[in-house]
Amino acid sequence: MKSYQAVYQILAKETDYISGEKIAEELSLSRTSIWKAIKRLEQEGIEIDSIKNKGYKLMNGDLILPEILEENLPIKVSFKPETKSTQLDAKEAIDLGNEANTLYLASYQTAGRGRFQRSFYSPQGGIYMTLHLKPNLPYDKLPSYTLLVAGAIYKAIKT
Repeated sequence: MKSYQAVYQILAKETDYISGEKIAEELSLSRTSIWKAIKRLEQEGIEIDSIKNKGYKLMNGDLILPEILEENLPIKVSFKPETKSTQLDAKEAIDLGNEANTLYLASYQTAGRGRFQRSFYSPQGGIYMTLHLKPNLPYDKLPSYTLLVAGAIYKAIKT
């Protein structure tokens, strides 16, 4: 795991400000490394407040950590910070014969498309995904499967 990802995890757990010195001790890094990690997180669109002699606090934003997701999910995770479209990534992987049960993730899309090929705005710092599943269902049962997946995603986000 990269240092900025580890710093993000620490900030995400904290509810109050945490000093750079404390973060540096916990990660066995220098204060300069912590400062650079904070700057990298801000470049990724993460909003971090800093107060002299108090420390840093995560205010807003999410960072996609594919390694953590893969550890906790029964699927493979393919992450690109920037892509044309996660749908295109999935289609390309399928054409190459890659396995099903893969989640294609990006935090920025340059050519996102929705239903009927309508383009949609995909600003940096978002979470864009396409899930490639190969359900063991007949074709006529797939519409209800789509609704079931949508409900499961809603429940997971709410939780």
